[in-house]
Amino acid sequence: MLSKKTAIILNDACALSDKEYDEGGMSYLYKFGHGIAQTHEKRQVIEDLRSQYTTTISDSELVKIRYFFEEALFRFAPQSISHETDEYVKKLLSHLYTDFTGMPCKVASNEKDGAWSTLQLIFLDKNDYHDIDVFWSVD
Repeated sequence: MLSKKTAIILNDACALSDKEYDEGGMSYLYKFGHGIAQTHEKRQVIEDLRSQYTTTISDSELVKIRYFFEEALFRFAPQSISHETDEYVKKLLSHLYTDFTGMPCKVASNEKDGAWSTLQLIFLDKNDYHDIDVFWSVD
């Protein structure tokens, strides 16, 4: 389950983003499904997790996460990643890996359309899933 410590890290990021983008900001939704992973909206991602059994985020997925948070927390349309974002992402992932120890994980989606973007992380434990959906917008 998502720990209180991890929720605080996400809540702090939401507050920072809300301050940076006073008409928008960041929000997140955590979902847990017991015994129903096969019904998840991203069924192919669930199947990939079952077959790949990767317990850490890949390098290409890490880049997506870093750019998402750079934009959500500090700069619109960034060209590079700041030290602050690197530290935040390291801290967040460290807590997520602790919360979901040994579970396969994947960036299920990362969509962007101008002034908004989404990031979806999924962790799988047998037929249970943990889904964290993060949304950010300018307004």
